[in-house]
Amino acid sequence: MKRIKGRAELYAESPFWSRFILAHLRERPMTVPELAEALGIPPYEVMMHLHAMRRYGLVEEAPKARREKYYRYRPRS
Repeated sequence: MKRIKGRAELYAESPFWSRFILAHLRERPMTVPELAEALGIPPYEVMMHLHAMRRYGLVEEAPKARREKYYRYRPRS
């Protein structure tokens, strides 16, 4: 059975995964499931990292084209 990581462990890994998420989003907007599959981590971990990066202005939700939310890289001004 796969172990679910605790909050402290997820936050400790945040800088590591954030770099990979941003690298993918610089190429094109992606959904949470697409990012999770590309990175090989569970969607809930991707969401946690995206929420933190959105809070700091690193990513934003792309305009809604479909039901899924797309996230994209937000270059700093």
